[in-house]
Amino acid sequence: MHPIYIVTIILGVAVLTNIFIKIKDKKLIINELIFWILILAVLILMSVFPGFSVKLAHFLGFKSGFEFFIALSVLVILLFLFNIYKKIRLLEEKLSKLNENIAIKQSLEDSINSTKNNESSNIEFHNSTSFFKNKNKKAD
Repeated sequence: MHPIYIVTIILGVAVLTNIFIKIKDKKLIINELIFWILILAVLILMSVFPGFSVKLAHFLGFKSGFEFFIALSVLVILLFLFNIYKKIRLLEEKLSKLNENIAIKQSLEDSINSTKNNESSNIEFHNSTSFFKNKNKKAD
C-alpha cells in the first residue's frame, strides 16, 4: 500500500473522530453529519481499495483514479458552495424581515410616545387656561 493511502486513511479516521465529538457536543446538524460521513467514507474506501477507484474511473471515462478524484472533489465543493449560498440567501431574507419588524415596532413606539406627550401638553394647556379663567371670574 502506497504511503499516501495510509496518510489518507489516518486523516479520514481523525476527521471522523472529530465529527463524532461534534455530534456528542451537539454542534453539528444531521444534514451536515450525513454529508461529511459520506465524503469521508468514500475517501477512506478509495484509499483502502485503490483498484476500485481506478476501475470506477475508467468505467466513467476518466483516464486515471486521480482525475476521477479531482472531478469528484470539484463536484462536491460546488454542491457545498451552492448549499452555503442557499443558507446565506435565507439568512439575508430573515434579516430583512427582522429589520422591517424592528422599524415598524420603533415607529409604533415613537407614535405612542408622541401621542402621550401631546395629551400631557394638552392637559397642561387646558389646566393653565382654566386657571386664568377662574382668576378672571374671581376678579369680577
